[in-house]
Amino acid sequence: MEIIFLALTIFLLSFTLLFSWIYKTEKRDRKEAGIWRLVGTSVGICLILAIFITVIITFLFLVLVGSTKVLNSLFSLHISGRALFWLALCFFLYLFTLDHIFGVAVELLIGKNVLSLIFLTIVRMIAFYLIGIFFHFKHTENLIIAIGVTLFVCLFDVYDLLKERKEA
Repeated sequence: MEIIFLALTIFLLSFTLLFSWIYKTEKRDRKEAGIWRLVGTSVGICLILAIFITVIITFLFLVLVGSTKVLNSLFSLHISGRALFWLALCFFLYLFTLDHIFGVAVELLIGKNVLSLIFLTIVRMIAFYLIGIFFHFKHTENLIIAIGVTLFVCLFDVYDLLKERKEA
């Protein structure tokens, strides 16, 4: 139920933001068009884009929730599904806000190489551990989830790094 609420929130937020932006642009570009045609075009475009954005973000979130649930099952941690959902949501928010800022800073300082990947992995592990402390998990549970999710995210970074090297 929480995932449906999250997806609905993402959809409404993206639709609202996209509608105001697209409506202003369409209004400026089509001065002779009628108001209903302008609103209809804007709503149609916004619906398509908002659904696309919602599906992508929800999919990425479900992958993160799935990885925490797999770790919970694999290591018999006995953490509730609701706690895992909120933990994954915090991880998701961290990955798309602060982690991106750290990633850009590290890339500017040392470039995009194995050393930056190792540094970002350590920073993520510490951040995920601190998020787990916020949820009052036991030390071992917290450490297992922090390391497991960090290694899972690290796989995507390794794939991205190898893809870039292959193209160069």
